[in-house]
Amino acid sequence: MSYAAFYDHAVAEETDRLTALGDAINDGTFRRLAQLGLRPDARCLDIGSGTGPIATRLCELCPDGEVVATDIDVRSLEPNVPAGVQVLRHDVTVDEFRQGSFDLIVARWVFAHLPRPARVLARIADWLAPGGCLLIEDPADFAMRCSPSPTYRKVTEAVIQTLAHLAGTDVDWARSFPQPLTGIGLERIGLAADLPVAGPGTPMTRFLAASVQRIADPLLASGRVTAAELAQWTAELSSDQFWDLGLANVAAWGYRPPS
Repeated sequence: MSYAAFYDHAVAEETDRLTALGDAINDGTFRRLAQLGLRPDARCLDIGSGTGPIATRLCELCPDGEVVATDIDVRSLEPNVPAGVQVLRHDVTVDEFRQGSFDLIVARWVFAHLPRPARVLARIADWLAPGGCLLIEDPADFAMRCSPSPTYRKVTEAVIQTLAHLAGTDVDWARSFPQPLTGIGLERIGLAADLPVAGPGTPMTRFLAASVQRIADPLLASGRVTAAELAQWTAELSSDQFWDLGLANVAAWGYRPPS
């Protein structure tokens, strides 16, 4: 079963969940995009665009270029991007683009949910023009594993284990960065990470609460947590007194060698 089966874009709440995630991590992504020195006419691909915040920012950075935004379901995407963005329903594991089509390819929180991510990464690197840049960002849970709150630690770990079992999500994948990029021959490699805070009213809190609510049934059915523990986690997360660290956003980038 795929990750999208649990977080279906057809469900109205999915747009709110994706918006919360963007609010939590957009600043870091946008900072990295600005530092790449993109030409105004760059051809850009945003894979797994969600509600389109990256595609929208790329339109601002590359006003004379081309921005293609893809997802396996574009219902949360089409209403939220500028008219100049080309929106495509596209499955990165099977669908193709021509070799050398893009000067920049961005994939945020996509590869951690894919089977054989390294193989897919090698495929999409071929879509880069010579000198083009590939930026990938994915979640990592290392800060949550050492939380001082036993309930927060146990329930979030159970969620991650449940998603790994049912959908193949791998939050350890990002801790291998930047090796996946060096392994496919990219150069001028970079690595960065952002660590959003979970606390009263923060975007990461909203994202975590919405994510866990959506998979509550399979989570409880797994036996990894009880209904009482899940209720305690929900109450703790919504408390005005709760502060902790959320999912890290780990980024790596590299450039295709010039021809």
